[in-house]
Amino acid sequence: METPKIIVLTPVRNEAWILDTFLSITSRFADHIIIADQHSTDGTPQMAKRHPKVILIENKDVEFSNISRQRLLIDTARKLFPGPRILLALDADELLTADSVGVEGWEVMKKQKPGTVFLFEKPDLIETCEQCVRYPDGPWPLGYYDDNKPHFGPVLGSIRIPTPDDAPRLVVRDIKFLHYGLARIRAQSAKFRFYAVQDNLHKLNPLYRRRWAYNLGRVMKGLKENAVPVPPEWFKGWLELGFNVRTVIDEKFPWQDVELLKIFHRYGEKRFWLDLVWDWNWMGCYEQAVKKGLLEETVSPPSGPPKLVYRGIGAIIDVAYNAWRRFNLR
Repeated sequence: METPKIIVLTPVRNEAWILDTFLSITSRFADHIIIADQHSTDGTPQMAKRHPKVILIENKDVEFSNISRQRLLIDTARKLFPGPRILLALDADELLTADSVGVEGWEVMKKQKPGTVFLFEKPDLIETCEQCVRYPDGPWPLGYYDDNKPHFGPVLGSIRIPTPDDAPRLVVRDIKFLHYGLARIRAQSAKFRFYAVQDNLHKLNPLYRRRWAYNLGRVMKGLKENAVPVPPEWFKGWLELGFNVRTVIDEKFPWQDVELLKIFHRYGEKRFWLDLVWDWNWMGCYEQAVKKGLLEETVSPPSGPPKLVYRGIGAIIDVAYNAWRRFNLR
């Protein structure tokens, strides 16, 4: 029987800060890496082309859609590699830990039957590269021994790979992927603002739920309480090879904030007055975006909601929902 290829699927947009490291590490275990770039302006596509295992494709979508980009990547893998294949869906800020190289799990995956879902530990770095939060009881479905089943999911928050209800599941405990997202607080704040607005646009959750879910301060407080030191073996092998796995670049105004300026202009600010997006330097973001030529001349800086609306009504909503949660979830 033909040995399955390991094909990594990665959507990107302005990931130059980590992409070279990600591709250098990922090339050590993947047979092929499919990168779907969506309108990057920081040199991401040019960087990807320097890596021999990369297949660069263009995500032409104007709007953000998790399920659309996942289908694009999966369909491309199926078209280019019709033989046995294991799909690994990784973001560019998710790096294989150094102690996961050459472990038994890689061969175990290849011996499973098509249709198997593979789950992995994916710890979060917390604010720095020294502390992390681990989720031993909550491994992530990141891999799939592809059997051409269709992929379904919502626009926001969809699982990255097919997960049929009847699919066998295997937790691969000796392979870990370290997530750098929460080590970049400004970038993560921008993501939360962006997700809150996308949630609003697609009517996925009511306002009170959005304000709770995208409150980064609340999320970080809970994670910090469970943070532990990062095991040195996660970095050691990569550092010895010269891979820069301890450097984090936290851009002040990420692309998500520039996109929100466009959305505020297109839909009007009032629709988003009560979403948790206004505690930010929008004028500074606007000025930088204009300087870089990232906005059309018709886009103006947002003025923001009246304080009574954002602070007053917002606080009432939060207090009421938190009280409901304490009463109903105890």
